[in-house]
Amino acid sequence: MNEPNQHHTHAALIEAVQRAALESKGDTEPTMRRAIRTRAQALVEGRATSDDLPVAVARFVDAMVSDPREADVERLLSTGHADDGALEIAISTALGMSAARLEHGMRAIRAAEEQS
Repeated sequence: MNEPNQHHTHAALIEAVQRAALESKGDTEPTMRRAIRTRAQALVEGRATSDDLPVAVARFVDAMVSDPREADVERLLSTGHADDGALEIAISTALGMSAARLEHGMRAIRAAEEQS
């Protein structure tokens, strides 16, 4: 198996998904989606966050990372975000959470490979 090429292919696919979700035209601005992703990743990694997200969006991201509930989506929608905007916010949050977990897993794999 050609692992370096496989890793490169996976990295390219991940980058393409992130670019499509975070940079494409949508109901929310790309700068907001990138900030959401960064906040979610930092929260999963246990790092402090500092951003200019609207309070309702920041609370939604925090809730999705810690203890997601349907009421959080309803609360976000009640602040004026349309369904598409709320979906973009949720996807950006999921991308940040998954990026943190992927990096954690990759560090564990590298550490195990170094020990063998």
